[in-house]
Amino acid sequence: MAKCLCTSDVVARNLPGRSEDQELHDCLEMSNRIGANVTGGNAESFIVCGRPAWSSQLLISCVNASKRFTALRYRMTGDKANDTWGCIAWATDKEGEKLESQRSQLK
Repeated sequence: MAKCLCTSDVVARNLPGRSEDQELHDCLEMSNRIGANVTGGNAESFIVCGRPAWSSQLLISCVNASKRFTALRYRMTGDKANDTWGCIAWATDKEGEKLESQRSQLK
């Protein structure tokens, strides 16, 4: 599997400055930890200040696929004309409790 992934054009090379073996190990480990498939986990990963990170699209998919919550929903808040404009992501857990993110400010 590792040899196949190393030569695949589908598997993105988003971890610069590392050997293919190191990249693949990191990809497999990161994908495993968040429950993502190897191809999707690697294609949607990148490095920020030396630390691994994932795209919001992948993380939203992982939350929605977990079945622990309802599908994520979004509520816009504030006023577009000033710094109060933002977005809150929310879902309901299995006990019916509504869970909300912090407000993300939009520009």
